[in-house]
Amino acid sequence: MNSCLYVGEVQHVRHIPRRHLLRYRVAYFFLDLAEIPRLTTELRLFRVNRRGLFSWWENDHLDGRGPTAGRLLHFLDQHGIPAERVTRICLLTHARQWNYVFNPASFFYCFGSDDRLLVVVAEVNNTFGERYHYILPADSSPHDRDIVLATAPKLMHVSPFTSRDAGRYFFRIRYPSDRLTVAIRLAEGTQPVIDAVVWARRVPLSDGQLLRLALRHPWLTAKVTTAIHWEALRLYLKGIPFFHQPAPSEPQKAQASVWQKL
Repeated sequence: MNSCLYVGEVQHVRHIPRRHLLRYRVAYFFLDLAEIPRLTTELRLFRVNRRGLFSWWENDHLDGRGPTAGRLLHFLDQHGIPAERVTRICLLTHARQWNYVFNPASFFYCFGSDDRLLVVVAEVNNTFGERYHYILPADSSPHDRDIVLATAPKLMHVSPFTSRDAGRYFFRIRYPSDRLTVAIRLAEGTQPVIDAVVWARRVPLSDGQLLRLALRHPWLTAKVTTAIHWEALRLYLKGIPFFHQPAPSEPQKAQASVWQKL
């Protein structure tokens, strides 16, 4: 089974105007979308489009209407990637726990006919209900097709402590195997502003592992939102400049394809 869990930690380092470090435990679900029917029959503690201890809802992603795989293929087709080139889709995301989730970022890994990584779609959400998508080509790395190296302009108000229209994202995403690494840098020119990195190890997606996860971290997804507001308070007390939310540059939950090879 390709679907699994990745358990590890996320680290954020703010470099300017003052250094600020945070580190939290995280658990991601890596879901092969073709295996969803199998997961619903084999797992008691994981449900799809239904409430449960852990659950995954298709309307938590993309435009929230219809089967996720079909909507993603349509989205890619609209942005110049023929749907017939994609043979398998896996999603790295937080699942709902006690029917609650907030996903700062999820990642769709799309594979071609040779089961090589074709493209990654990064789905970024903010706490204001806005959503933006970045299409990142797997051939952006000249040395390793299992590593995505791409850059894109920052186009959405993610944090009140960074300007919406300032800077670019730099993505470094390795195909998940026994270990998971996702690194995103926000930079203004040559000056790094924020570095965010996820490190995690693969564990089986089973009822036993889900029960263990729930016992160790009973409010893991709620902690994501709590941590965002706690760290915002810390930044405010440090005197970091505050930027009010601007009007969306495009309609909410806009779909976008903005990437450039490094």
